[in-house]
Amino acid sequence: MPHPPIAALRSAFTASAKPGSEDWPTLADFTAFAAAGRACGRAPLIGLPGWTCDDAARVLALAELAARTPECDLSAHLRTLYWRGDAHERRAVLRALPYLAVSERDPALAGALVEDALRTGDPQLIAAARFAEVVAGPEPAESARSDASQGAQGSDGSDRAVVQPRRAERSEQAERSVQPVQPG
Repeated sequence: MPHPPIAALRSAFTASAKPGSEDWPTLADFTAFAAAGRACGRAPLIGLPGWTCDDAARVLALAELAARTPECDLSAHLRTLYWRGDAHERRAVLRALPYLAVSERDPALAGALVEDALRTGDPQLIAAARFAEVVAGPEPAESARSDASQGAQGSDGSDRAVVQPRRAERSEQAERSVQPVQPG
């Protein structure tokens, strides 16, 4: 699914949101992020399959926040919103990554969020992580693309089997790089 332009997202949100909530993204602040579903509704967006009003409201609010927040503060906000959020809030943070250019600004954060989402086994978070098209560095990206093209999945249908070998490989590399301390 391609990333709709932010103007198309805003237009679809305005057409689909609960009456009176059309201006919500511009009025929203850091504390209102969790209230998007209640304030704007959870209905599908007209003309944008796969998007809901609460997803769009949160992504648009993050775009507004990004426009008025220094880069380092934006990363801190995204980190907080993701790690403290429920599945809907985490999905919105992941869906916002391409619009906020986080992968260029803070690739470690973007990679960590995507990696966590892929580990959850939650199909909506996995889809949002794939939507973000962000991975932590060139080595995992190549591995993830080749595994995905081969259809590697865990026994429960999730992508855990794809992520876990990479984590095990990193652990083995870390163990090999640690030299025992000689008493002395």
